[in-house]
Amino acid sequence: PYTTLFRSLNVSLSVNGNHKGTVPLASNSNQCDVLTQALKLGIINELDMRYDTVFGTYGVYKIDGEGESGTVWWTYKVNGKSPPVGCSLLKVHDGDSVNWQYIKS
Repeated sequence: PYTTLFRSLNVSLSVNGNHKGTVPLASNSNQCDVLTQALKLGIINELDMRYDTVFGTYGVYKIDGEGESGTVWWTYKVNGKSPPVGCSLLKVHDGDSVNWQYIKS
């Protein structure tokens, strides 16, 4: 009975197109949780992600030193598509492939 409550999902994480690894998550996780868990596991080394009350979701400011502390220049795609909602509003599905991309040129 407990295995269904705590079923683990696996998500493939890439940053700027570079595969970082597979992140195991609980079944009720969202796309922001992918980054938080990746940080905990050492898959990424730095994360600056803060809640934005205007948008009602988290904004990613820095991943592994890339980014700016005052501006969000990170976007993400799940399975090759840009979601219409922020990362905390999109649930993870087993086998998802998420790529976080720094878009400031």
